[in-house]
Amino acid sequence: MKKWLPVALITILVLVLAGIKIYSTYPEAVAALIPYNKETSSNVSIEKAAEKGAETKTYAHRDPFKEKTFPFHTESEKQLAKKYPEHFNIVKKMFYSWDYIHNAQGKYSLGDSKGYMIKIEFYVDFDKHKNRAIEKQYENRKIVETTDLLFNRDTAVLKRLGQKIYTEDTPERNARGNISQFEIHYIGMFNQMVTNSEQFDILLNNYPNWNFEEETQFGMPVYKIKGTIPSNKSEMLHGPFTMVVSKDTGALLDLKCYGQENRVIFFVTSEGIQINNGVDSTAFRLDVSGYKQVSFKEYIERSVNSAGTPKSGGVDTR
Repeated sequence: MKKWLPVALITILVLVLAGIKIYSTYPEAVAALIPYNKETSSNVSIEKAAEKGAETKTYAHRDPFKEKTFPFHTESEKQLAKKYPEHFNIVKKMFYSWDYIHNAQGKYSLGDSKGYMIKIEFYVDFDKHKNRAIEKQYENRKIVETTDLLFNRDTAVLKRLGQKIYTEDTPERNARGNISQFEIHYIGMFNQMVTNSEQFDILLNNYPNWNFEEETQFGMPVYKIKGTIPSNKSEMLHGPFTMVVSKDTGALLDLKCYGQENRVIFFVTSEGIQINNGVDSTAFRLDVSGYKQVSFKEYIERSVNSAGTPKSGGVDTR
């Protein structure tokens, strides 16, 4: 069973602003932060074929890290959800969002008030096991690193512009894993802030402090949410927030946290998001001609996110 860290949005903020960088290059390290045993998770059932004794694993949810039923930790949490059933249904939809998303594409930015920002363009087809994304990291309005990703079922290619290098990753390199676990690392890489967002935690057990209305954005029905993050949930983000969530899929489309100074201190903004409209097969291509192939280890060590690697001056985008 996946173990949740104690609810603290300061942790989520750190994981968002630093974890995506770590996850993009150290997916197995991020997975190690969350102890999980797929063999014993309530999300998986194992059937043995009588004639050969082979095992067939069937998951209740597309994301095998998610429990079969929503994981309340206390009886009081369950009772609170019953008291606010419409609010809880939004949380539950976000928690199991991958169950409702077959494919998606679009762009989004996330960042904080201190000048750190990431811009991502992504194309993902969960049914076909493909993910393509471009991530640009900014500091003080300058691009400090650009990463291209192409994942196709059992192979991931990571290309870094500027350094003109690329690397390939396979399940065999991951000491923990098999193909299915490898896929979970990469199928959500760079898109999961939208498609499988942990930001449902802002809403979870906080039902009295937010309200919602339904409207249409991005050509789809959405929940437009407005409320307050209490200090006992996060001292750092304590204050007003707004959020937009896809009604049909639970995808996160927009988030703004204002803190105590009536200004945005953390944001996720999207554009051109399309969900379950299909993705053109030409999106899943990555040209590495003219780039040098390096080992996965070297690729990691040469990242600006690697300890000890000096950051370049970057490219000014003003």
